[in-house]
Formats: sequence, structure tokens, C-alpha cells
Amino acid sequence: MNRPLVPRRVVAVGSVAFVVASALLTLALPAASATSPLRLGARLKSAGRAECSFVRIAADVFSGGTQSTRGRIALERPDRARLDFLGSGERVTLRGDGGEWLQPKLRQLVVFTPERAAGARRWWQLLIDGAAPGIALETQPGRRVILRSVGGAGPDSATLDLDAAGLPTRLRVPNGDAIDEYRFSRWSFGPARGAKAFRLPTPAGFERVEFP
Repeated sequence: MNRPLVPRRVVAVGSVAFVVASALLTLALPAASATSPLRLGARLKSAGRAECSFVRIAADVFSGGTQSTRGRIALERPDRARLDFLGSGERVTLRGDGGEWLQPKLRQLVVFTPERAAGARRWWQLLIDGAAPGIALETQPGRRVILRSVGGAGPDSATLDLDAAGLPTRLRVPNGDAIDEYRFSRWSFGPARGAKAFRLPTPAGFERVEFP
């Protein structure tokens, strides 16, 4: 199997960083605090599926400035996240058993093992459940939540801003020496579509490779 030509940048989600360290591979997440202002998990549990538009703002290593990328996010319990990038056609799926990254420009489908997917998925898992392994939540005035790493499980801290309904509007996560920022808008809720919607098949003419 050839080595994948993976671009030197972090997948969504975060570092999310949503590529956003460990998340529930086989372990259950702790219950979200009843006092947490984050209400996305409760809405998601009631409806089955949450979607929104996002803008990802990340450092551009070539120009020294920033680059903005637009897309859509879909979340379903217990551990599913999907990001569709509108301009490039890239798609990222993350689950407890791994995930995929479709790269039309390189004609590749990169496959993540559970361990590779866990780091990016952790931040989306926090949005889903209001809690994630290795992350402590600290509520601040102005509907802001500080997310702090516990026991070296990830970046030292990240910030999550919420709207009046307790839904995320912005997530800022350290990515090396830079900051990845996700701005969320137009949250909507509906019935779950199931695990199949979070798996990407290998298109005809594409190479299927494992993330190194």
C-alpha cells in the first residue's frame, strides 16, 4: 500500500480540531453537568441529529495570514461527527471505530484507525455530550466556557462561546503555535440518519490509504 499524500494540516475538527486525544472508544462518557450552560447535547438527544453551518479559520503556513473554509457539520449520538467542506469537496467522518477523509484533489480516501480519529473527535464529542475524557469545563460570564486539559490529554485550554439558547457559536482550539477557530451558525435538529451516513465508501478511481 502506498503512503498517502496527506496535506500537512490538521483535520477539522481540529487538532479539532471539531479535528479537534482520547474519547469513548469503549468507555462511556461521564454525564454532563446539570449546571453546564451547553444545551446542544440535550437537544441532540431529544431530536437524534444536529446540523449547522461553520466557517473554519486557520493559519495559512504559506502566506502567513489566515484561511477561511466553509462547510457543514452533522452530529449524532453516541460518537458520530461529519464535516463537509463546501469549496474543496473534502469530507471527514469520525466515529468510535475510526473514520474517513475524502480528498477529491488527491483522489484519495484516507482511513483513520480508532486511535487516529479519537483526537479530532474529542472536541465534537464535547459538543455532543457536554463532557469528554480529559477535559474539564469552567463556565465564565458572557456565556463562555473554558475547556481545560486534565492530565496532559490535549491542548492546555480552548474556549467555547454559546448563544442565548446554549448552542455553540464559536470554538477556538490550539493547533501547534496557532489557533483553529470554528464559527457555527444556523443550528437545526431532526431525526437521526444512522451510522451509514457517517461512513464514506471509496469512490471509483480513488486510492484507499491508511493514515500514517
